[in-house]
Amino acid sequence: MQLVSLPTEVLIHIFSNLDWKSILRVQSVCKKIHELCSSTSLQYGLLLGIAGYEDVSNHLVSISQRLDLLKKVESSFSYANFGHKERFSLGEESISSYDLQGGFFVQGENGGGHWIGTNSTDIYQLPSSFNNTGNFGSWKLPTFERPIRDLTLDPTQDLLVLIEEDLSQGHQRISLHFKSLTTGEPHPLSSGSYLAHQTEPGMSVGLEFIIAVMGSFVGLLFSSQIYTICNWKTGKTHMKLSTTHDDEIDGFFFLDYGRVGLVRGQRSPAEIDIYKFSTSEDIPQSTELMAKYHLPFDGRLRFQRVYCRSDPAPPTTIGTSTALGSNFSYSSPPFVSRVEDRVIVMDILLQPDEDHVHSYSILIRGETLMNIPKGVKCIDGTYLIPSELWMHQTFLQPTLFSSANWACFVYGSHLVRIKAGLRCMEVTFLDFNPRL
Repeated sequence: MQLVSLPTEVLIHIFSNLDWKSILRVQSVCKKIHELCSSTSLQYGLLLGIAGYEDVSNHLVSISQRLDLLKKVESSFSYANFGHKERFSLGEESISSYDLQGGFFVQGENGGGHWIGTNSTDIYQLPSSFNNTGNFGSWKLPTFERPIRDLTLDPTQDLLVLIEEDLSQGHQRISLHFKSLTTGEPHPLSSGSYLAHQTEPGMSVGLEFIIAVMGSFVGLLFSSQIYTICNWKTGKTHMKLSTTHDDEIDGFFFLDYGRVGLVRGQRSPAEIDIYKFSTSEDIPQSTELMAKYHLPFDGRLRFQRVYCRSDPAPPTTIGTSTALGSNFSYSSPPFVSRVEDRVIVMDILLQPDEDHVHSYSILIRGETLMNIPKGVKCIDGTYLIPSELWMHQTFLQPTLFSSANWACFVYGSHLVRIKAGLRCMEVTFLDFNPRL
């Protein structure tokens, strides 16, 4: 009995269990199989794999609607045609902090006479068919009791994370607060605020923060010497690392839901340390240094600053929020970027001497840092990976971007760069997907 003699629905069911690479191969076997591979379900699976997404299987949207949305999303980035433009004012107060995630722009404003810190927050809901956010909308959250130093958000969890500094007790306390993005009230899934650091009386740490969310975990780096990961729902610490001034952590990114990359630019050569942290609530602070990826820079080129940006793939669960009634709606998309296919952007400012600053951009696919190359040394359980064994899988180029005039946002394997000049704004769209 030949394969093609089976009923069409049986063949489609068989082929639907193949990965996208196998579908590409089998569709060239014969005319009938090629026609079968043109079915909506198989085309959806094929385009998902090529574009670097994975399906949310229990989503209520039909397969044909998912396929149409996927084509629309990819076409939008390919032709820089997003179908909807909205111009809005950011207010007259100076902006002390901001973030853009999942179609929501959050800005913190300086108010009440404070020259640093955020006293109030404005939320802007940007129109998006991808997240079903409907029309443009905005709202202001209640004024905070104390100034907030920085913030980030995750709309898929209705989550706003705030960094608060408290000096009222004679020492410095750095705390994280977890609020509802839609109401500003404490998030119903959070166990309360999280004390990230407390100094001895009369002492303090620097106020430069880097913060990121990955599912239930929040990573926080401050003063380039203290790094912590906590579970924002339980309040437990899952990683805590302190360093010295001559071995600072210049930046970090979540690699997946159990691994994180720390950039160490003071070393020679500079490195990305990949740590595995425990996701278990029973043994939360179990960490392991898995690998050190060498960067093509030595200690003579001092790292002035590192900006890491990636697109944290949300959990593959359905989420909706209508906390503000008809003024706000959000639903998780029917597909999400695979952590292996996410692009990690590292923008590095190097200062070889007092008079010069060089800037470089490195684009890294997630899977590059997940797969240890063959033949590398392993010392005390940590793999040491020279730059020549992995940098060929990345994209490295000098840039003209500086911290004062650029922004970068990542969506899966897509990234959008914005460079502001005196008279114009330059927007560049890039795709770091080797399959395209």
